[in-house]
Amino acid sequence: MGNIPHVLVVPYPAQGHIIPLWELSKRLVQQGFNVTFVNTRHIHEKVQNAMSLVDDDGIRSGDRIRVALIEDGLSLEDRVRPGKLSESVLRVMPGKVEELIENFNNNNNNNNNNNNNNNNNNNNNNNNGSSTKQGDHEISCVVCDQSLGWALDIAERKGIKRVAFCPAAAALLVQAFSIPKLIDQGIINPDGTLGIKKERINSSSEMPAMNSANFVWTCLGNKDMQKNVFELMVKNNTSVKKTDWLICNSTYDLEHSAFNMAPQIRPIGPLLATNNGRVSSHLEASTTCLKWLDKQRPQSAIYVAFGSFTIFSPTQFRELALGLELSNRPFLWVVRTDKSDETSNANGGRFPEGFLERVANRGLIVNWAPQQKVLSHSSVACFISHCGWNSTMEGVSYGVSFLCWPYFADQFINKSYICDVWRTGLGFDRDESGVIPRDEIRTKVEKVINDEKMKERALRYKEMAAKCVEEGGSSNENFKDFIEWMKS
Repeated sequence: MGNIPHVLVVPYPAQGHIIPLWELSKRLVQQGFNVTFVNTRHIHEKVQNAMSLVDDDGIRSGDRIRVALIEDGLSLEDRVRPGKLSESVLRVMPGKVEELIENFNNNNNNNNNNNNNNNNNNNNNNNNGSSTKQGDHEISCVVCDQSLGWALDIAERKGIKRVAFCPAAAALLVQAFSIPKLIDQGIINPDGTLGIKKERINSSSEMPAMNSANFVWTCLGNKDMQKNVFELMVKNNTSVKKTDWLICNSTYDLEHSAFNMAPQIRPIGPLLATNNGRVSSHLEASTTCLKWLDKQRPQSAIYVAFGSFTIFSPTQFRELALGLELSNRPFLWVVRTDKSDETSNANGGRFPEGFLERVANRGLIVNWAPQQKVLSHSSVACFISHCGWNSTMEGVSYGVSFLCWPYFADQFINKSYICDVWRTGLGFDRDESGVIPRDEIRTKVEKVINDEKMKERALRYKEMAAKCVEEGGSSNENFKDFIEWMKS
């Protein structure tokens, strides 16, 4: 194999999963490892910009990490259907990843034999038709998204080191480990559907309380996706026992009870991006956002961003827009635009008539923002967020108060942490039709921005998060132990 570990990194093919595993891959490369990062074709285009970012040392991330593209078996129509994506993860990806490992390891052995037998032969074939090349090391370790337990199974069969990485809260793993107990209690059925007994689950005062309707699989909406995700989670409970290391993008301070309940999980977070955000297609947007923030008063601006999946009804989108207008505060709003119509967008509707003109002097609407730079800016007063774990970690790391608007999956767990455990944010109340009205948005914005004790708590958690990754911090020590094991 050689002395340099070759790590195959396998993320779940969704942007929120890929981002922290890409950051982990960069850290592995900095430790001298070879890294091959697996991407399906359908997600690769969406994350190419991140892979083109220039790190603080002036080198592009993508120049250091080999990206291996595999087919996902999805048509263009299927790729926008979550149920089909989860089915592909279960049925198609395992065979492709196993084939990739075999190509690396078998061809490496063939190349070594060719070199030994034909040392003076200048006509050696380098890779015998495979995608690997002469000089590649065998895959010595598989680091996979915890939700892809089948990758651990493959690595075990091939005698390769195995690491599972949880890109979400440790509480999500604790919830998954509790599935057998939830079935025994009648809260869920063996197929994951809700049982007769519906209740709010609260394992400890320091753990997020969860309504059974908001379990990570039950709140997905799409029935096929619910079934596939639950099946993945059940299988992963068995597969994760085969892992050598189970690491998590979190900290002991943020989730003390969760780590006590599952001490086999080792936090190494928060894994924040270590780049300057310099990428050609986003450079103009980045400059625009930061220059705009520079003109705002300290602690005055609302930052609004909902990730890559959130879609609102036209009514809800309108209420959000009018709520921001009624706040009478400056706001930076990230909206995925519909290129075919400047007045419409990919988040769910049209802007209210005259809205863009009325807020032109105090609102900036963009289709991308350098989120870490925005959250660290002194002008930002609060973050209206979908509560994805990456956004949650970034907001905590920069001491920002939240207004929580979860959409699906683990976002409800994260909202409960923010509002109930850490008390660094508030949630929104819906009206009788299920819509968050404009007045509710305006009211909660004022409450969060004027809550000094909440701000103090947010800054306290910021300090905790920073200490964890500093020399001697718990996450830093866990990462050192992990690297030593990888090199052994």
